[in-house]
Amino acid sequence: MLEVKTKGPRGVTVKTRSAYQLDDATYLSGEACQFIDGVIGGNGGVEQMRPVLTVQYQRSTLVDVATRSRLTIDRSLQCIDSDGGIATLDAVVVETKSDGRPSPADRWLWRQGLRPLTLSKFAIGLALNRPDLPSNRWHRAMQRGWQRRVTRLVGVEREKFVGPTPCSVFKHTNFCEWAV
Repeated sequence: MLEVKTKGPRGVTVKTRSAYQLDDATYLSGEACQFIDGVIGGNGGVEQMRPVLTVQYQRSTLVDVATRSRLTIDRSLQCIDSDGGIATLDAVVVETKSDGRPSPADRWLWRQGLRPLTLSKFAIGLALNRPDLPSNRWHRAMQRGWQRRVTRLVGVEREKFVGPTPCSVFKHTNFCEWAV
């Protein structure tokens, strides 16, 4: 899936998706460039884009059909920048989604003493791998189990580090973030 995120009214994130092969996650085809240009109203500037960060994690999703809510659990999270720097999270990211009202999962998490925390895996991965970028907004989240490997994977084939890994229980998710 190729996903373009834009800001809509009142700062709400709008996600526009198109089918895309995972094998092509580090390459934008001509069709993908046209799709992105169509979403952002660009003038062909997509050709200037380059991969900047690959975000990998294993995800489980729990759905409560009765309340139309869901809970996702992301683990084994790695953010690999285009130079091979790796930021990892030695914890899980739990996200709840509902129709606006607190779900049973929200209430259970609150009873465990857990409170919502704003975070962006992409922004935190970039901030940890590239300290020259602003990171104040993510400071609180970055203090919660993130580690940065300082070594660079120079001279090593990138595919060995960013390709999907087999997992029988969790779905493997591999995103390559692009930027101009």
